[in-house]
Amino acid sequence: MRRFFVPSQDIDDETAYIRGSDVRHIRDVLRLREGDMVAVVDGAGNEYQCRIKHLAGDLVECQMLERVRRAGEPSIKITLVQGLPKGDKMDYVVQKGTEVGIGRFVPVITERTVVRLAAGGPGDGREETGKIEKRTARWRRIAMEAAKQAGRSIVPIVERPRCLDDAVDVLSGERRGERGDYRDCGDRCDRGPGSPDVDADSDGDAGGPGAGSTPGVGAMWLVPWELETARPLKGVLKGRPDAREFVVFIGPEGGFTSDEIQMLVAHGAVSVTLGPRIFRTETAGLVVAAAVLYEYGELGG
Repeated sequence: MRRFFVPSQDIDDETAYIRGSDVRHIRDVLRLREGDMVAVVDGAGNEYQCRIKHLAGDLVECQMLERVRRAGEPSIKITLVQGLPKGDKMDYVVQKGTEVGIGRFVPVITERTVVRLAAGGPGDGREETGKIEKRTARWRRIAMEAAKQAGRSIVPIVERPRCLDDAVDVLSGERRGERGDYRDCGDRCDRGPGSPDVDADSDGDAGGPGAGSTPGVGAMWLVPWELETARPLKGVLKGRPDAREFVVFIGPEGGFTSDEIQMLVAHGAVSVTLGPRIFRTETAGLVVAAAVLYEYGELGG
């Protein structure tokens, strides 16, 4: 049965209303008609079996027949704080991370990020701001499509790119039960006028120097580090059998700097080793997420 994500405001007790590009897909690609069955997902974990009641030019009206609670979402919550990589690698991270089970993506600009997203020349930066918004919208569309394909009942959150220190401030507050807003990092995260833009591309490895400490109450923070030898990821996870929420930090090509690792450690991150192999930036977070879900019985367990 075909599945479609529908905002909760378009779902009432008896009817679900499908709008936007999904209407064309239903009508012209799938060639569904009145009386055909579809599944509607509200993004909050609820799925509804529905029958198409009316198909208009820009609206599909569906009669809700049954509400079911899907078991497709992991009970373990994972946020991936991903150092913004070059080219379209973030597309891959969002797509595959959604398939694996990551619930939130926070792209961050770090000292070694070479992608220029903030204003780097004369003017008010509106062109670069538009580039950020366009790329963020693309990542959110990718997350939506990947969630459909993977049978998920939520669409992962994809945050707007922010500076690493701003993201850490907000995440630290969330771990303490506080709520905060990301600040626009502006020129503080500009890589300079000679840096490639978001369409550049090249290869690189993930990693960075640092050491860890035990995090406080709340989400467990993990940062893979190729120089770590004392704390294998598996051992760290086995030491926290009660953990249910994780924040995974991955650097861009070239990894985090020593200062950035020290900052993460000061906020309670635990550095871990993933073994003798070095993973690319677009691979490392997926490996950690899959390992976490497997260890807690959420991936083939």
